Amino acid sequence: MNKVAGLILAGGEARRMQGQDKGLVLFQGKPLIEHVIERLRPQVNEIWISANRHLEEYREFGFPVIEDLSEFKGMGPLAGLASLAPYLPEAITHVQLAACDTPFLVYDMTARLLSFLGQAEAQCMATLPALEGHVHQFSSLLVKRQALAHLAHFLRTDAKRRIQGFLDQVHMLPCYDYSFTLEHMRNFNSHDDIRDYLSL
Repeated sequence: MNKVAGLILAGGEARRMQGQDKGLVLFQGKPLIEHVIERLRPQVNEIWISANRHLEEYREFGFPVIEDLSEFKGMGPLAGLASLAPYLPEAITHVQLAACDTPFLVYDMTARLLSFLGQAEAQCMATLPALEGHVHQFSSLLVKRQALAHLAHFLRTDAKRRIQGFLDQVHMLPCYDYSFTLEHMRNFNSHDDIRDYLSL
């Protein structure tokens, strides 16, 4: 039986938010990460938050907070996933990523990704929401636990440490599903992004 851990990525430097922690930026009256939690929580068995600042503020949301391990600090979103791996309970079979600035996630995204991954060839270890035209939501990656065994080595040896580079190694296939839209994939990188959205 599949058991999924949700990992909300809130560990970036948020340069385009003038250094303000993106997950804690208010949107429609509550922090961005709270929107993500509300959508992700019903889809997974447990939630973890990856953060490197404001750890106490993130703990107030009621979930374990994981700081990037020292050897992976500054290595981007994959650092959060690699740092979670040692803490995962044995029963967990998959990890569902979600960025703290993606408040419109599909409510059954994980179920759809799990179904797709279950029907894919055995060597496929990851999938993510995708749209025709090569719009891929890398921050919403669903990855099999087995793939994490390759991740630490990848971060230690690959100079660029790009998500795409890791996914090439673990054979990712994108999931094109009618329920995924550009709106669901929308993320807010800056205060201007939020203002522009609210002015629509």
